Amino acid sequence: YVFDGKPPELKKQELAK
Repeated sequence: YVFDGKPPELKKQELAK
C-alpha cells in the first residue's frame, strides 16, 4: 500500500539513505 504519497519500496530506499 502507499503511505506518505510514496510506494513502500521508495520509502525503504529513503530510510536506507
